[in-house]
Amino acid sequence: MELLDRLIKFTTIRPRSEFEIKRWLVRKKISGEDCKVALQELKKAGLVDDEAFCRWWIEQRTTFRPKSRRMLILELIKKGVDKDLAQRLVSESGLNDEEMAFQLIEKKKRVWGRLDGETKKKKIANFLLSRGFSWGVIRKLISK
Repeated sequence: MELLDRLIKFTTIRPRSEFEIKRWLVRKKISGEDCKVALQELKKAGLVDDEAFCRWWIEQRTTFRPKSRRMLILELIKKGVDKDLAQRLVSESGLNDEEMAFQLIEKKKRVWGRLDGETKKKKIANFLLSRGFSWGVIRKLISK
């Protein structure tokens, strides 16, 4: 049961998607049958729940490293979450790309305040693009 102890430690540090857990088991070179048994035990214990993982991921991202809705969905899919589930939960979260982008700009306002107009616009646009925001959102905020 050493495997189960290590796996419980891995899954209780933070919520994990089922895909992340499977990938961890493969990296640890755990046999297929042991993987199935371990996953069943984790599911019984409530430690494998992609929906709870998505909700946690969305909350963490919006609090500490805001990104666009589209980028959140892509990150969740990359973590092995079903695309429909990711889209549904991001939609239910009520996130607004314009508001998030505006908040990001407000945080960086002091840094960009010393720059001339054109350089400032480029910096803002590049920053927001790196966070996955669309050109439509970026244009609206820059024009303000």
